[in-house]
Amino acid sequence: KAVRLQCSRYFINRYNKEKDNFLDKIVTMDESAVAYHTPETKEQSKQWVKKGSPGPIKFKTQETRVKQMVFAFHDREGLINTNMVPRGKTVNSEYIVGVLKIFLKKLSKKRPDKFKRGFILHWDNAPVHT
Repeated sequence: KAVRLQCSRYFINRYNKEKDNFLDKIVTMDESAVAYHTPETKEQSKQWVKKGSPGPIKFKTQETRVKQMVFAFHDREGLINTNMVPRGKTVNSEYIVGVLKIFLKKLSKKRPDKFKRGFILHWDNAPVHT
């Protein structure tokens, strides 16, 4: 907690000196777990049947409990890059380095000025809330 407090004070001091220029330098990475379930729309579930035939039997669907980890990088302008962690993949330092390399390539294309001038990466490592 002491480190977070120290970082927060540092950010506040920088903001007081640089105002919006400081905020423009920040890129945040947040990780989240997303559910796989995407329900079928009424339009998608339509089927052709012969005249007078009963319609197809519809089964009640249940939302799956399977979730997938996603890393999202964004700044004040919006989303820069997302990385869907493959199911069953262990997220370790080697994997994170690969994610960061991909992010840097995307940043250099989507925000070339920010990439050249430099930026502050805010890695939001708070626990995922499920």
